[in-house]
Amino acid sequence: MQEPRQHSCDPSLPPSFPPSLLIESEQQVGPYALGSKLGEGQFAKVFSCRKRGEGGREGGEEYALKVINKEKVASIAALRRVDSEIGAQRTLRHKGILKVKDVINGRFGLYVVMEKGGKGK
Repeated sequence: MQEPRQHSCDPSLPPSFPPSLLIESEQQVGPYALGSKLGEGQFAKVFSCRKRGEGGREGGEEYALKVINKEKVASIAALRRVDSEIGAQRTLRHKGILKVKDVINGRFGLYVVMEKGGKGK
């Protein structure tokens, strides 16, 4: 499977995967299988997820997947806020800041895969 390109979170950009290859469902986004809902905010919902490996099997490390609804990020101010948050998480290095692992620009949402926080992190 083709790896997603990483780019700015501008929702007007074309999808990171060709639309025919990108799966956007309640169970899966791109190569990530979604788990339980971890939280919800003004623009997004956050789910646990695992990257699917060869043969579609889930494996490896558990991540947090932030699902940003593009319809809710319609204003320029909201877009700047989301872009600023992703940019900070990509560039800052601190044990208290979760690292961004992947960004997928889909047709319906912007998907940010990051380290999963929790006890001891």
